[in-house]
Amino acid sequence: MKRIMDKKYIVVLLITFISFGIQAAEKERIVKKNVKVNEGTELVVKNVFGDVKVESYNGSEIDIEVVVWARGSSESKVNKFVDDIDVDISTSRGEVRVESTVGSNNGKVKEFKVNVNVRVPINSPLTIKNSFGNVYISEHKGAVNLDVSHGDFELGKVVNSGNEIELQFGDGEIEEYGGGEIELSHSNLKISKAHEIYLESQFSNTKVETVNGDIKASISHGEFDVSDLVTNYRTIDVKATFSTVELNLDEKNPFEIEYKGSFSTFKRPKGIEIIEHKEEINSEFIRAKYNGGGAEVNVKVSFSTFRIK
Repeated sequence: MKRIMDKKYIVVLLITFISFGIQAAEKERIVKKNVKVNEGTELVVKNVFGDVKVESYNGSEIDIEVVVWARGSSESKVNKFVDDIDVDISTSRGEVRVESTVGSNNGKVKEFKVNVNVRVPINSPLTIKNSFGNVYISEHKGAVNLDVSHGDFELGKVVNSGNEIELQFGDGEIEEYGGGEIELSHSNLKISKAHEIYLESQFSNTKVETVNGDIKASISHGEFDVSDLVTNYRTIDVKATFSTVELNLDEKNPFEIEYKGSFSTFKRPKGIEIIEHKEEINSEFIRAKYNGGGAEVNVKVSFSTFRIK
C-alpha cells in the first residue's frame, strides 16, 4: 500500500513540475527613447494588444517606453515571438511616431502584451490608435485624437475643443471634455463634465452628468442621458432612432422646441406652452416654448422615447 502511495506521490510531483515548466517560459523586452521636441510637436501612437498610458507635464521632451512581454510553453518560441515584434520609433519635422507591429501567433505563445508608456508635453497634440487594449490619459490640454477598438479608455481633463474620440466595442470614461466629435459603436461612455457635445452613436449608451454648452447628437439603437444642462447652451439638435433620449433642462433655462416624432413618445415637462400641435396616427409635430422661449431645441425621432426632465 505504501509503495502505491509513493508512486502516486511521485506522479503528482512529476505532473506539477511538468505544468510548472509549461508555464515558466516568458520574456520581456523594453525599448526606450527620449526626444527633445518643439512646442506643437505631435505624438502619434499606433499600438495593438496592449495598453497605452500617457502622462502629461510641463516640459519639452517626450519620453517613450515600450514593454513587450510574452509567456508560453517553449522558451525558444517565446524568445523568437518577442524578438519578432517590431517597435518603430521615428521622428520627423513636427511629429514623433511610435508604432508596434505584431505578426501571427499561431499558438507560439499563450499570452503576450505590448504596453506603451509615454511622458509628453501637456500642450502637444496627441493621436492614439489602440486595438485590443486600454488607453489612459490623466490630463491634457492639446488636442486628443483617440481611436480605441476592443478596449476601454479612461481620460481625465482633456479640455481642448478640437478633440476627436472614437470608441468601438469598449467602455469609456471622461472626467472633463473640452469638446469635439465623439463616435461610438457597440460601446458605453460616461462623461462627468462637458463643455459641448457632438455625438454620433450606434448601439451604444452615453451618460453625461453636466453639459455647459451646445449639443448635437445622432443616436441609433441606444441611450443618451444628460443629467444637467446649464444655461450656457444656445442650440440642441437631437436625432434618434430606436433609442431613448433624456435631457434635464434647468427650469431657469428659457427655450423653444420643435419636435418631430414618428412611432415615438414625447414626455413633456410641466409648464411648457404649446404653440402648434399636429398629430396623425403614427406621427406627431409639436412647437412649444418654455419660460418665454430662448435657446433652440430641435428634435427628430423615430421609434424612440424623448423626455425632458
